[in-house]
Amino acid sequence: RSTKIFARRLATIADIPALKASNCKSPEQRVALVVDRLQQLKAAKPRTVKTLSSTIASLFQNDLSEDEVALLVQTLANQGYLEVAGAKVTYALPSDSPTKPSQQTRR
Repeated sequence: RSTKIFARRLATIADIPALKASNCKSPEQRVALVVDRLQQLKAAKPRTVKTLSSTIASLFQNDLSEDEVALLVQTLANQGYLEVAGAKVTYALPSDSPTKPSQQTRR
């Protein structure tokens, strides 16, 4: 950690984020991957279409054309995951997980 190199274990090689993104070929897989990534960002989600497009392009290692990224943003909007008002983006992502039992108040 002192050299700023971080590592973590994954169950399979396919779970490596860079490989996961490059293996997504269908639009449904891409949408699922983008939604998952946006959920991980929590409060740091992109607030404009431009930054969202940049985030999506970098997620797929800039392998997608601008038209494919724009189509992906449009698909996310059509499926109700986000709303585009001008250049601004608001999100309606599904929650990460329901309330955990340990977080409920006990009587």
